[in-house]
Amino acid sequence: EYYQALYEKAERRLLKVRETVFRDGDGYQQSMWLGVAGSVRWGMGRFPEAMNDFTQQAELLASMDDPYEEAVARSNVALLAARLNPAPYTESSRRRLTGLIEKARDTAIQGGNRAVEGKSELYLGQIVPGIEARRNHLERGLLLCEKIGDLENASLASRLLAESLVMADPRDPDRGLAVLDKAVTIAASLSSPQITARTRIIQATLQWELLRRGDQGPANRDEAVRLSLSALDAIEAIRDSQTGGTIRARTFSPFAFQYTVFIGNLLWPKEETPAPEDLDLAYRVAERMRAQILLEELDVADAGREPEQIPWSLVAGIDRIGERLQEDEAILSFVLAKEGKENVFMGGSWLMVLSRSGSEVYSLPPTREIQGTLDLTLGAIRNRDGSETAGLQRLRQDLLETALADLPESVDHLIIVPDGPLHRLPFGALAGDRYRVSQSPSVAAWLHWTMENAGPAGRPVS
Repeated sequence: EYYQALYEKAERRLLKVRETVFRDGDGYQQSMWLGVAGSVRWGMGRFPEAMNDFTQQAELLASMDDPYEEAVARSNVALLAARLNPAPYTESSRRRLTGLIEKARDTAIQGGNRAVEGKSELYLGQIVPGIEARRNHLERGLLLCEKIGDLENASLASRLLAESLVMADPRDPDRGLAVLDKAVTIAASLSSPQITARTRIIQATLQWELLRRGDQGPANRDEAVRLSLSALDAIEAIRDSQTGGTIRARTFSPFAFQYTVFIGNLLWPKEETPAPEDLDLAYRVAERMRAQILLEELDVADAGREPEQIPWSLVAGIDRIGERLQEDEAILSFVLAKEGKENVFMGGSWLMVLSRSGSEVYSLPPTREIQGTLDLTLGAIRNRDGSETAGLQRLRQDLLETALADLPESVDHLIIVPDGPLHRLPFGALAGDRYRVSQSPSVAAWLHWTMENAGPAGRPVS
């Protein structure tokens, strides 16, 4: 039942036997009960209860003098502590988490549990202060994982170490790419869509980082583009490998930001006009992202649709869209990047404008600023006291003003393709009386709905 993700059923069965296990069972039976209970509650998202189960299991195994199995329980405690108190860490939370991981590692060393020892080094390599200290932990973890054949964690160690060597001072890009080659080799030996996707993502990320830093030797823009497209293919393959709408719906969200990162890389630097082929590819990636978001929403609704079943799954290029637009029409396609860690490039936020006369791209303020102004403005609108005027003016200035000023005089119909929080924004109130405003979930959807050969409905609306 646990392995079939039937967590509630598994927990009910556990509770039925709990009294018997802890009254009549030996220490190992009780330890097994606590381990399964912790895993079930973890799967249900009840992390404090799961942490309590694994803590009890660790203490029980310590009293039985079994450091090998105790290390596994303590490793689970550390992972749950990280889940309950995620980064960014305070100094006290970092010390507490480091202490839990070191306890798991030291117990693993005592019991000869090399797997937990290796994983503990990887955990430490992600949270301890100091670049050299982190790299030392990652290198030890990589060596241990390779020795015992833990290829999944060896792949993770290689990716993390390569990222550190390329992106963090003191830098060693050539060594970082050499380490990354090891991750690529490992990924090729494993039949894991997730590991393949994560490896391709880091390959692309590091190539773009080398380009931004001006490392002309190892940097290759064509390769960065190829790797980014390959990463998107791998991300979408994860969804295709799943069965069941609900499970598939969980697979895309953790990777969604990679689309906006790729778009930002294509349009970077924002002070320069992108090449036409880069703007066209950025637009296509945005459309590809919107299609995946729609598929995820359909999966949540258990609608069971596949990409080829969506009528507008094929994305037309900018030139084709320009041909279909009327002289009085312009498409305004927004892309808002998620906020990331400090100094981590997340792609930025952009507005791509398509009209019959051509295409333009505009850099927007950070998403957090847009979100803040939007929330205040929507709250003011609900108050119905006229206080929303300033917010609407600010949003018009941030999102539309420059683009509208550049539009041909003939344009009076705006087709808005929003993103993220902008779905809640009343664009008609921003555009003013000069423009008619329509809204579409994607440019491809608009193109499909406005095809000249679209026939009448099969039956009248009743």
